[in-house]
Amino acid sequence: MKSVSRTIVCALFITFSIPKAWGSDFLFNNYPDWVSSALNHVATGLGIADINGDGWDDIIVANGNDILRQNLCAYYNQGDGTFPVQPSWSSADIDYHGHLAVGDVNADGFIDVAVSVFSGPDVFVEPGQVKIYYNTGGELEAAPSFRSADSMFTFSCALGDADGDGDLDLAVAGGQAYTIGVGPYKTYGRVYYNENGVFDELPGWTSNVTMGALDVDFADMDGNGYLDLIFANHLTPNYIFLADEGGAIATVPGWKSLDESYYANSLTIARITDDPYPDLIISDNRQLGGDGRYKAYFFSSRPGGKTHPSWQSASGGYGSAVIAEDLNADGFIDLAAGRWWGRVEIYDGMDHQLSSEPAWSSVSSSVIEAFALRDLDQDGWQVETDTIRTGENDVHVLNLLAGGIERILGVAVNHSLLAAGTDYVHIPGTSWISTRMSVDNADFVEVTYIRSDDRDLVLTNWDRGKGNYMFYNQRRTTEVAEAMETEIASHVHVFPNPFNSRTTIIYAIPVSGHVKIDIFNALGRKVATLADAFQTAGTHRVVFDAHKFSSGTYFFRLTAGIMAEQRKLLLLK
Repeated sequence: MKSVSRTIVCALFITFSIPKAWGSDFLFNNYPDWVSSALNHVATGLGIADINGDGWDDIIVANGNDILRQNLCAYYNQGDGTFPVQPSWSSADIDYHGHLAVGDVNADGFIDVAVSVFSGPDVFVEPGQVKIYYNTGGELEAAPSFRSADSMFTFSCALGDADGDGDLDLAVAGGQAYTIGVGPYKTYGRVYYNENGVFDELPGWTSNVTMGALDVDFADMDGNGYLDLIFANHLTPNYIFLADEGGAIATVPGWKSLDESYYANSLTIARITDDPYPDLIISDNRQLGGDGRYKAYFFSSRPGGKTHPSWQSASGGYGSAVIAEDLNADGFIDLAAGRWWGRVEIYDGMDHQLSSEPAWSSVSSSVIEAFALRDLDQDGWQVETDTIRTGENDVHVLNLLAGGIERILGVAVNHSLLAAGTDYVHIPGTSWISTRMSVDNADFVEVTYIRSDDRDLVLTNWDRGKGNYMFYNQRRTTEVAEAMETEIASHVHVFPNPFNSRTTIIYAIPVSGHVKIDIFNALGRKVATLADAFQTAGTHRVVFDAHKFSSGTYFFRLTAGIMAEQRKLLLLK
């Protein structure tokens, strides 16, 4: 197991985090705060990311499932955490869409969308495929320019760095559980490799076992510095395929679940127990058998062999969406879970365990398909920097120990800033970073990121008569909000510092106005101007490229209205 040492260097925002108890004073309201127009959509897939590049996260939904051929749609954030009830963008093509994955697959700085297509036009008879909508300059293409050449019934896909080369590859879960058409149907797990932003049309990796996979994800389950592949399965055990010390994912599962029945629907990964190994949480769905409980498999060492669930919920049902995070900021991971024709339920994390009964349930109910957590109104954003020591050599995956990761702002190795998309990759909302170059124990690694303990909950709804839901996180009291809104100092963070050639200046301004950022040398002469324009209130960043400058001490001065901030920069070449 590769150990990681973590130091928080500084925080940009002081959020006055106040844990709330379960009950009437819960984090979420009993009814959703936003409901999209139903539009007869069979909403299934869900992604949260900044699609149009305006600095605010948007909501992306894939519609259709196995019911109707429908399109994808996106709801653009209106710049304050609110959303229109009608889609801001819709795809031109239609399909039986399953779940989706978001990430910058071609390193152009804009988030692309991969989607599983459950079936071809002849539903349950003709297999589907996986496809990608590329994003150019903040606008998704109307129809996908990538479709896999092979076919499979698939409800889920995931993006991750499957070969440790610093770009995003595409994994697909294939399977069809129903005794309809050609079902029940099992197939091989697949990975389509990414080569410079272009995907192979045929999988470069396939499992040597068939499965009825309904969900898939990436995580470094054994801590060896490479991402592993996890499948939640119907008809077969759940599987983990482990990457070896060179980053190659095995085609034979290194771990499988040992259950009374296999009716998995969805999965999520989190560290529930008090050890460095991630745990696996699964939702079972009793539509075709079993009791439909939520279950967790706890790993205190490298996953291997066969294991029974370590925890199960007391009650069962049509289990669907699951997502695990420390929701009430008490230091323990909680579980948000949903069902078809059910309510949002929260299972409380206590002393590195989960309660067997939900600590809170929403009053509203729907046919829940997918969950996502994100601070959509940015009212809990804080910037932190971790310094990381890997403990071993030849590491490609850096795992951040903090929860609620919103965005990665920068990664530096030995004071040199890495380029996002080419030197490292990250999936919005996840806690891992995969680097193209290997990182050794002697390397000094810094990661600057935005995190939040005030994340809002979004869900997709399969019910054609209801829209998609969002529950705003109610963590901040009015007094805390007012205290934050009356902050008058500009918050500034420089990363890395000292630096080699390039550094990023991250700053927040409380009100909109003219902002100017100048760079001065040690003699007080201005050598560069990085910003000189009107900017809206919120968080911004600029890069100081010092390739043309000699080593030494520099200063930057930020002025915003009547406020001013000055910091020292140390350039080491």
